[in-house]
Amino acid sequence: MLLPALSKAKVRAQRIKCVGNLRQLAYGWKMYSGDNNDRLVSSYPGVGSLPIPAYLASWCYGNAESSGSAGSYFYGGADPRGIQAGLIWPYVKQLEVYRCPADNRSVRMGNSNAPIVRSVSMNSWLYGRSYGDPNGAWDYQSAVPPGNPAGTGRLKYRLFVKDTDVRIPARTWVLLDEDPLSINDGMMLVDMENGNGLVDLPSRLHDYGYGINFADGHAELYKFRDKGWAKSWSPGGPGANAKNADWQQIREVTSQATN
Repeated sequence: MLLPALSKAKVRAQRIKCVGNLRQLAYGWKMYSGDNNDRLVSSYPGVGSLPIPAYLASWCYGNAESSGSAGSYFYGGADPRGIQAGLIWPYVKQLEVYRCPADNRSVRMGNSNAPIVRSVSMNSWLYGRSYGDPNGAWDYQSAVPPGNPAGTGRLKYRLFVKDTDVRIPARTWVLLDEDPLSINDGMMLVDMENGNGLVDLPSRLHDYGYGINFADGHAELYKFRDKGWAKSWSPGGPGANAKNADWQQIREVTSQATN
């Protein structure tokens, strides 16, 4: 009797801590735009080799894959410098806030294990890149010059560049826990018209639930609506079809049609 009760208490405590972490990150995200003439920090991670190009303006850098490899994302998963190089770090200087307490991944470094330092990713539509928009595509690094918002106005769905672009802050998510099998860079793609469904997956670690925060500063726990589909998800597999309740749930709070 005692062990199941302790297990449930641990899960509840992890959920509370996770939501609290996300709330802190939402405040840091908001403070950045307040100090930068309303311009949002970019969700776009950038790719290449060190040093990080000066034109990038990402909220964080680094690859959070379970392998610990940096890949093309500048820093490996156990290297805190990826987070510390990000533009939110001056506002939230606590490494543990960037990692869900239910995420126990670690990698071998030298003679000991080191934890993967990040388990959250940012909404790609926050000054990062469009995805699944029938009117075209835009991403931060391909714009000329990088970050130039010219062309975002033609999109069917709103690509958020400034804080004032976020018309419904309580219904626009900023960061969420991404699943360990899905996470790599700091940007989570959400297809707005279901060409590929959920190619990136929110975390299943909270008993098929994930922490998520919003542009108004609040954070909560979302539960998967179709656990059978969530259990079967795998990287590179079918994302979701138009009837998938979990794709619909996250799509509804990702962006809005401009008209």
